[in-house]
Amino acid sequence: MKRIGVPLVLCLIIWITAVLYGLIYIKAVLDTIVFISLVTIQLVASINDLYSKAIPLKLIFIGIFMGYAVFLWFSHGDAIWNHVLGGAAAFLVMALFIMLSKGQIGGGDLWLMTLTGFFTGINSFLSILFISIILAGIYSIMLLLAKKANRRTEIPFAPFIMIATVILMLNN
Repeated sequence: MKRIGVPLVLCLIIWITAVLYGLIYIKAVLDTIVFISLVTIQLVASINDLYSKAIPLKLIFIGIFMGYAVFLWFSHGDAIWNHVLGGAAAFLVMALFIMLSKGQIGGGDLWLMTLTGFFTGINSFLSILFISIILAGIYSIMLLLAKKANRRTEIPFAPFIMIATVILMLNN
């Protein structure tokens, strides 16, 4: 039986491919952990917002702690800045919305969106904000047309943040 040698280049290509697949898997696991953590917090916040029109700050602090722990464990320095900027931008934009809405948007929404921005980063935060505003607007129009609400009726915003996050994450 003749012995066939495997070229070193082929071994290197196989090894690099295996490493790349492993890195892709690790990133997918991290993304899944982040997504499940964020949506779980948003779900609890949504239920609270629907029934009591309040989002407990304890929940937000738990989310911040979880997010910080996940990013410290899995992330690198440059990626963390994207998430810090996402949280800061979310805070500033929502604070502006609170001032412009004269109290129609609550502080819990500000903190939930800040947490969402921190978890998802600046670009995803902007998309989530846009989608959640569109969804809340559609829901409000439906309520107005059905004469179940007027212009001053408060609607919970947290469920729309959660739905927008799920839509964005499933499409990325």
